[in-house]
Amino acid sequence: MVRRVSFRRVSLVSKFILIIFVLSGWIFPLAAALGKSEDTPYLDPPPTVESFSEYLTEHSRLQESEKEKTNYLFARIRASACQFDRNGQIVSSERAATFLRWKMLRSKWLSQVNTAKDFVEIVTKGSSMSGRRYNAIYADGKRYDFREVMKKELAFLEDQLALQNPSV
Repeated sequence: MVRRVSFRRVSLVSKFILIIFVLSGWIFPLAAALGKSEDTPYLDPPPTVESFSEYLTEHSRLQESEKEKTNYLFARIRASACQFDRNGQIVSSERAATFLRWKMLRSKWLSQVNTAKDFVEIVTKGSSMSGRRYNAIYADGKRYDFREVMKKELAFLEDQLALQNPSV
């Protein structure tokens, strides 16, 4: 005997599952993965060779210090026009930079973050409490995985440093 499943019951189960996804925070990463752009953008405004040269003039130790590279990334976050989603809470770029610096300096991460790459890979990944990824939100409303955006920012920094000092 074949047992029929009511459409109404399936619909109710589907609604329940969707509510669970929304409440648990899984719907945002799922939606981001489904609508993922092929090209992750830079922070807004994007870095330019001119703005980098100005920064390098003011921070001459940038080429020799991982701490200075990390400080450059913090400056890029702080100056960004993007908003940031951390555990469902939308915050300004300034608050995001302040929070990320606090997170990096916590004893839990301090011994693990020795380079700018460590900062990007470990600290900008997402929440260690909820497991949710951080997102950068652009003026047009598009969301991008924050760690991927920061990887691109770090790649720009390293490319520019290589151009400034080809022997490295």
